[in-house]
Amino acid sequence: MKRFNLSLVIFLLLSISCDKKIPDYAQIKLDDFSGKQNLITSLNGTLMVYVFISPECPLSENYTLTLSKLQEELKEKDVEFYYVFPGTFYPRPQIEQFVKVYGLPERSIYYDPLYQLRDYCAATITPEAFVFDQLGKIHYRGAIDNWAITLGKQRQVISEHYLYDAISQLNEGQKVKIEKTRAVGCIIE
Repeated sequence: MKRFNLSLVIFLLLSISCDKKIPDYAQIKLDDFSGKQNLITSLNGTLMVYVFISPECPLSENYTLTLSKLQEELKEKDVEFYYVFPGTFYPRPQIEQFVKVYGLPERSIYYDPLYQLRDYCAATITPEAFVFDQLGKIHYRGAIDNWAITLGKQRQVISEHYLYDAISQLNEGQKVKIEKTRAVGCIIE
């Protein structure tokens, strides 16, 4: 009987996980700030940084300045930053207000209403960063740096700059030393 129950549980878990099809990178579509749908492969950059953010997550708010500085510093190195709002939980006017208040460039804002990019990345947290090459390979995923320990608890001094280091290593033709870190923030709705 126990063997039967275990087999049933395994079967159910496999069937649930197989229901969710991970999209092919070349078929992922994102909506830009104006609402126009774009294939992800039409976006530019030798390296592309996708950061999942939320207008109601305090850490998304806190990291906008850090991300804007990184974006400005790395634009000459053909690194493009894209801020992705997953799902349809937040109304567009709320996102537009967030973009305006935190000074994010509209050309870098994308919506992922069908969770295609979120599913491809297996993103679960905002803010959570992913560094892609042009072929859709993810070279880094996780936290921007080690400032946030948990929600509401931060370090006084940032000692690890995970996202910047990953981008720098790739730009120098090196393999990323730390490919994955644990992102701290709010759960993607």
